[in-house]
Amino acid sequence: ALINAPNLAIGNIFGSIMFNLLIIAIIDFAHGPGPLLREVTPGQILTAILGIFLCAIAALSMLIKSSLLFVGVGIDSLILIILYFLGIVVIFKYSKKTKPHDVLGVPEENYTAYSLPLTNIKFLIAAIIIIFTAMKLAQIANSLADLTGWGTTFMGTIMLAIITSLPELV
Repeated sequence: ALINAPNLAIGNIFGSIMFNLLIIAIIDFAHGPGPLLREVTPGQILTAILGIFLCAIAALSMLIKSSLLFVGVGIDSLILIILYFLGIVVIFKYSKKTKPHDVLGVPEENYTAYSLPLTNIKFLIAAIIIIFTAMKLAQIANSLADLTGWGTTFMGTIMLAIITSLPELV
């Protein structure tokens, strides 16, 4: 959006969703016997339902092409923002109620080995690096779309989506 390439941004977002679902299928092969999705927690199911619901609203908004605005922003975008944050609250409350015993893979008494301030600083530094790298990646993808003639929709859906989703395989 910052480089005025909405098809690149939308293609990246929906392409990432598609590629992430492919990642689930690939991980299932490596997982071993039995379906991987059978082992998910109810909290993950809740998250998946919210994601499907938000994707459906976004897809419907693209089909309808509403021009309703509120404070200069599409009403559909505001609906997505509101529903996203409501969903996050629901997921947060659910996860607090059903907190797993082994969140980090270490017994609860070993959590003292983790410093919250240091962890927050590391997270912030990594987030800043990712944001600036993603901005540069979007500029490069936009230039490649122009140079190759592949178009920003394809470039976002395939190239950016795959590149930005690959770290999730780790």
